[in-house]
Amino acid sequence: NHRLILFQSVSFLLFFMVPIGLAAASPIGTIKNNKKDTDWNKINLWLDEWQPQAIIVGVTQQADGSASPIENEIKKFIRNLREKKIPIHIIDEENSSIEAKRIIKAKRQAGVIKKQKKEIIDSISAAIIAERWLNKS
Repeated sequence: NHRLILFQSVSFLLFFMVPIGLAAASPIGTIKNNKKDTDWNKINLWLDEWQPQAIIVGVTQQADGSASPIENEIKKFIRNLREKKIPIHIIDEENSSIEAKRIIKAKRQAGVIKKQKKEIIDSISAAIIAERWLNKS
């Protein structure tokens, strides 16, 4: 088992993931984040509680390959995370939300879930990013 925590940068929401086994990831919660205020108390609490072996940060680019409008905030966030002395891995989160929407659509058609809420999309997207990293490692 790997204990990993994933931070997803889309919408400035941070998703913490603890993969179970080598190919499945489950959300343990979310921390809302914005440009002015990151809840470092809660981040530190979860880092202490879960004792991750690594931190994964999902990043994205514009469709034309240029930097994301939030790139500076992501870099600042990563600089602050480096103070935690836990290995940090950066992974592309491109198309993870599109893939998540496809999964949700299939689950809706199967009657497993009823609505396509943003929180569900973000959670599944974060799991996809974590699993990409696990498959790459």
